[in-house]
Amino acid sequence: MPTLSLYDVAASVAKLKMYPYFDIANYILMCSLVREDAAASHPSSASSSSSSSSSSSSSSSSSSTLTSAASASSSSSSSSPPSSTISTTSIIATTTETTAFSRKHPLSCWLSSMLMCFSTVILTNLLLGESPITPFTNNRDLLTASIVWYAMNYSPFDVTYKFYQLLPIRVIVACLKEVHRANKVYRGVSFALRAYPQSYVIIFTVGALKGAGYFYMRLFERLVRGTWIPTANEILQPTLATKTSLLATLVFVLRNLGYFETSHHVLYLYVIVLFLVFRLIYIVVDIRNPFLPFENVFCALFLGGIVDALKKAMSRETKPEESAPTKGQAVKAKEE
Repeated sequence: MPTLSLYDVAASVAKLKMYPYFDIANYILMCSLVREDAAASHPSSASSSSSSSSSSSSSSSSSSTLTSAASASSSSSSSSPPSSTISTTSIIATTTETTAFSRKHPLSCWLSSMLMCFSTVILTNLLLGESPITPFTNNRDLLTASIVWYAMNYSPFDVTYKFYQLLPIRVIVACLKEVHRANKVYRGVSFALRAYPQSYVIIFTVGALKGAGYFYMRLFERLVRGTWIPTANEILQPTLATKTSLLATLVFVLRNLGYFETSHHVLYLYVIVLFLVFRLIYIVVDIRNPFLPFENVFCALFLGGIVDALKKAMSRETKPEESAPTKGQAVKAKEE
């Protein structure tokens, strides 16, 4: 029985086609991001009506006498529902909020989801001077993304979204998405190295957009949904996807410069494994930024962290000396 070498495995992984499984995982993740962000930005009318009714009841109870208020509080404490009922009610309210926007604004929900699904191609085409509407000319991908969007928002009893919320399903979808991300970064950096071999700023920008373009598209996607949050953008607060994409771009650039003698396929396999490890750490262990210790050391050494610490230490030493009055000032204050 012939044994497969690492190169054979890497070559077979590099030949994997992204359609349909990896693309569908990408569409599922993008539609869920839009749905959850819309729920946070546009609370449902049901929740607002319930809050208004609760406020009216509280105002009526505040106008009652002290005796009736005390009896009402005692009766409410004695008839408080169990924790299981509260948790079930909160789950139903959350589901209602997440489905409210898709019911009221289906066109906006669809367009924002499509922008997220094809964000990497749209942004890189804008950067490289090509047509940004190229993804919408592919009827197969557009139809597949639309079917996923419909299933995530309009399935009976919200079965599709609830099934996706199960932890094993989320892990599978996230792993497929990381393979899809590594493929996008690899192909995007390879194209940028051929088109702009000495322009490293463009190469790293293409790598970041290919790996985490949906986070950069989110500002415009929220604007389509009627939400404008300019302070919440990927440049101000880079996520793990951007950092891992930049790291993978650096690896591919160093390989192109001759610092690594590993083949392209094996290096591509290493990047996939790296992406999978970071994503599993993010989901299972809930470590959102594994690069934080290295970032703190770098900021302390090269971005003024040590200087700021020295300034604070010196200011703490000088403040007690300045605040302590001299003997002459104390005598003068007594005479006055």
